Amino acid sequence: MDRLTRGARSAPVLAGLLGMELVLGGCAGVPRRGASFATLPGGEVVAAPVIDEAAERSLLEAHGGHGVLVELLAGQPGAPTRVLVHGINDAPQGMQPMVDEGRREGHRVLAFAYDDQFGRLGDAADDLARALRAQWARQPGLRIHLEAHSMGARVAVVALGRLHADGGLGGPVDLDLLAPPLAGVAGAEGARRAPGFLRDAIAGITPGLDMAPSSEFQAELAGVGRLPGVHARVFVGARDDIVDANAPAFRRIVEGLGAELFQADAGHAEVPARWVADRAAFVRVP
Repeated sequence: MDRLTRGARSAPVLAGLLGMELVLGGCAGVPRRGASFATLPGGEVVAAPVIDEAAERSLLEAHGGHGVLVELLAGQPGAPTRVLVHGINDAPQGMQPMVDEGRREGHRVLAFAYDDQFGRLGDAADDLARALRAQWARQPGLRIHLEAHSMGARVAVVALGRLHADGGLGGPVDLDLLAPPLAGVAGAEGARRAPGFLRDAIAGITPGLDMAPSSEFQAELAGVGRLPGVHARVFVGARDDIVDANAPAFRRIVEGLGAELFQADAGHAEVPARWVADRAAFVRVP
């Protein structure tokens, strides 16, 4: 690592990128265990028992690097369909509080497995859009509860925006964005200065290209606006050191989406579990 850093003459940039990669998503210590998969006719994957980092990597390798929906729970007949999108340095397992709640309530639960380590967010948004379109093709008008954390929220918003632009929103969507860095992350600007060999060698740098406030991805996200049939809510933590819910750029995007904004006493990585455990703790922000 020292040799690479000296060669790139970018120690401050590298340190910032590594810091961003470690804090966004908040699930670096995921246990590594195997899982078996079976592909359903609609393209999503049945997996058991959990999708951790190792299992997610296996899924990506089996699907040419493309993101796929993983059916974690089949649910009761006619049950609501929940789609979970995790953040950087994480895996579907990081959304376990929602999975546990889905199991208790008899919901159908799908998780989006994608390359949050070395992939571009635009590619992930395309894959998520394609996967959602396939769900509506199989079940027209299906109501989807889409829950996305951190960087995954950026992917989810752009995916829905692209579906709308293509006429592909095939049913109503309840969109819950949990600790979403909608205005980008200033520390990610250094990703633009990182040489290509570092992007390939260090997880988190490539996605950082699309986390930067000056990125083309940010401009696309900011331009999505209100989507027909999509009811958006944003949940943030008062102790979040990544997302500044008071920043004008953040508020403009929230207002553009027509979203309701709620806040609780929680840190960035704590928001999903807190949201499931105590929804009443999130107070509406005017």
